[in-house]
Amino acid sequence: MLIYPSVAAGTMKAPPSKSMAHRYIICAALSGGKSILDNVALSEDIKATLNCIKLLGADYTVTGDSVEIIGANCAKTTAASRCAPTEAATERLFAPCNESGSTLRFFIPLALLSAGRSVFTGSSVLLSRPLSVYEDIFARQNILFERKDGRIEVEGRLKADDFSVPGNISSQFITGLLFTLPLLDKDSTITLTGTIESKPYIDMTLQVQAEFGIKAYWKDERTLFIAGNQAYKSTDAQVEGDYSNAAFFEALNAIGGSVKIDGLREDSLQGDKVYKELFARLKNAETHPASASGGARQTEDACVCGGALQTEAACVTEKSSQTPAARQTGASCVTEDACVCRGAPQTEDTRVTENSPLTPAAIDI
Repeated sequence: MLIYPSVAAGTMKAPPSKSMAHRYIICAALSGGKSILDNVALSEDIKATLNCIKLLGADYTVTGDSVEIIGANCAKTTAASRCAPTEAATERLFAPCNESGSTLRFFIPLALLSAGRSVFTGSSVLLSRPLSVYEDIFARQNILFERKDGRIEVEGRLKADDFSVPGNISSQFITGLLFTLPLLDKDSTITLTGTIESKPYIDMTLQVQAEFGIKAYWKDERTLFIAGNQAYKSTDAQVEGDYSNAAFFEALNAIGGSVKIDGLREDSLQGDKVYKELFARLKNAETHPASASGGARQTEDACVCGGALQTEAACVTEKSSQTPAARQTGASCVTEDACVCRGAPQTEDTRVTENSPLTPAAIDI
């Protein structure tokens, strides 16, 4: 096979968002009635989630990239609910999550809608992943949580509460609670402490829940309010394109390509949508170097830190002699506290900042 230099051009459809597909499938499974979801890519993680909704009492049929879901009607006030066994039930609920962390963390709280014991299976790597957020909550509510024999077992009923969880944990834990809490008999809140690192994913969950008629929202910048005694209402939806995957193809435009990507929502809440802004900064830096760098022009041969330029000749080479106190080259000496730029030390006060010159070689994004 011969590969010739060329320029990428054409139109493509963005791959579907796996994160959104998980959320649509679970909300549809919790609802009453039929939902049709279009533009679903059947990755292994999505297959795991589809397997698990059947264990809640939902069912599905796949036709091409469409999934028809008959919900389990998981409303506490609905006598026709197939979502949970009766109080006297003791059957085990086996949920094969395979390698999907989203599936495992989304379904653990949902399993606690049932009075029976639920057993989660999956790869050894998956089952060894941290679940301390749930373990802490379950310990406070006297809910069984056990890891044994290559599986995770939970048993008990999750109760409405004012939950407090660290904001820097995976949003998967928060989404798992958000899916479950509307189906409990009282209102709940989730307060996030410390730095909130995954807010876009939380907002994506709230968006999909709203489409299925669920009332859950930010009460303030740190607190989520979730009304109890709610019911998911079936609806049809199309899974939007995935910005993180689209970024790889749109990057071709930064090197002379002409690629158009369809299927991306302009009003998407996906955090990776920010790549459009970053790519625009790159383009501006290349076409208007003076304005992008505050008037300074930087060559590719320069090392950059904190607005200061240092040429290759001034950088310490690999052949420089080293002493415990310093690295030396010729008459110059750089201390051990120096930062390395393109293989050479620079002092700490010359690191890159947002105001540094922007070039293809060094940009703080």
